[in-house]
Amino acid sequence: MKKIISLLLSVIFVFSFSVFAFAEQDDAPAFDGTIKFVDFNVDGLPIPAQFAKDKKSPIASAKSIIEFINSFDPDIVNMQENFNLYKMYQKGLAAEYISEYNGGIAVGDGLGTASKFAMTDVKHIPWDTACGILDRGSDELTPKGFMVSTLQIADGVYIDVYNLHADANEDEGSLQAKVEQFDQLKAFIDEYSGDRAVIIAGDFNSNYTIVLGDTLREKFVADGFKDTWVECENDGDYYPNYGELAQRYNQPSYWGYFDCLDKIYYRDGAGISFEALSHEYVFCFTQSETGEQVRASDHAAIVSELGYTLTGEKDVDSVHVPEAKITFFDLVKKALVTMSHTLKLIFSELPALISGEMEIGWNK
Repeated sequence: MKKIISLLLSVIFVFSFSVFAFAEQDDAPAFDGTIKFVDFNVDGLPIPAQFAKDKKSPIASAKSIIEFINSFDPDIVNMQENFNLYKMYQKGLAAEYISEYNGGIAVGDGLGTASKFAMTDVKHIPWDTACGILDRGSDELTPKGFMVSTLQIADGVYIDVYNLHADANEDEGSLQAKVEQFDQLKAFIDEYSGDRAVIIAGDFNSNYTIVLGDTLREKFVADGFKDTWVECENDGDYYPNYGELAQRYNQPSYWGYFDCLDKIYYRDGAGISFEALSHEYVFCFTQSETGEQVRASDHAAIVSELGYTLTGEKDVDSVHVPEAKITFFDLVKKALVTMSHTLKLIFSELPALISGEMEIGWNK
């Protein structure tokens, strides 16, 4: 009798354990794949080490950043302020696809995207509005804007990846310029991407607690976009409190630690749905000319992972065009047009500068 009871208990135990194991397995999210995303303002201004405040060489910084990015084995990389040393990134990044060189400082927009997924339909769009010529960030002298590329995640499944760099300053004019830039970006996404899944990653120069938080919530969150930092690190709360965050992270400033100006937004679309799995701000370091360890960029990189599920919808009718390689003649023409425009802007402010009505002030 005892043997029969023991046998029955064993069967019940094994059955219960099996049910529990299957239940655990059913509760676990099952994704068709994951995307590791790195977004990084690489601070690629060609300032020689002797003139840089931390005495770092632009070439040494670029080498360190390339090695740093590759160490995460990302599927997609968005870069801002990647100017004169862009060719180093094209050769050094472990990505099968990378967007073409867009021009050096004051000519190109500094935006670039690298991907392990097939990348087509690359477009660079300058901002219609900017603020500041010789002051307030001098953003009118920098051809900032956004770029978009279409990536094929699976057979017949595409997502649009946007990369942007918004106005830098926080004066009234710069804040208004940013609002208009976000309006321009959103209008473009609505018309161009339609119902396609979208990832937007870049330097927004805005955050929820200090700079244009309501604008971010209105333009992006209310339109169905989710933020990887908010979803993974702030319990889905899009109304964070600065003091509470500073206490939680034990940091007096948000810079590089929480609610940063750099962001990754994502939105589900035809053929694919996303879930943010992780978000981390990470600083990259390099060695200065004096042998000290310094930050290779003043920004921290975002390293994030998204899980995705394929919904069965496919885009089989669209024609996707590979990016055309920019020629030397194109770059020269672009440089001449940009320089002519820049000189006109500078001359327009010389009277105010000479009279003392304004002072030169520049801020990234």
